[in-house]
Amino acid sequence: IKNRAKVKVIEDYSQVGGGAMPTTNIKTYSVAVKPLNKLIDNVEYGLR
Repeated sequence: IKNRAKVKVIEDYSQVGGGAMPTTNIKTYSVAVKPLNKLIDNVEYGLR
């Protein structure tokens, strides 16, 4: 997929908790995909 799109993994922390659970920071990951050309089909094909 790298030859078809730029892929970046973004590391972040989300606050979860409430009720009986103390508030905790849990590591979360986001994936940003930027197609090199405007054909989204290429990205979907690469993710299969």
